[in-house]
Amino acid sequence: MSSKRAGSREWTGLAVLALPTLLLSLDQSVLFLALPPWPRRCGPAARRPCGSWTSTGS
Repeated sequence: MSSKRAGSREWTGLAVLALPTLLLSLDQSVLFLALPPWPRRCGPAARRPCGSWTSTGS
């Protein structure tokens, strides 16, 4: 078994696989931090419904 060092093609392949994983984990962490306050602001006692700024598609 020969021990070869990784070339530029292997490092590029690793970057292609790691970058989407990094972006997905970053997106999930942002959602995890941003969404918990919404039920407090958008609950039944909220003065203004949070859905008023979103499109319902109808």
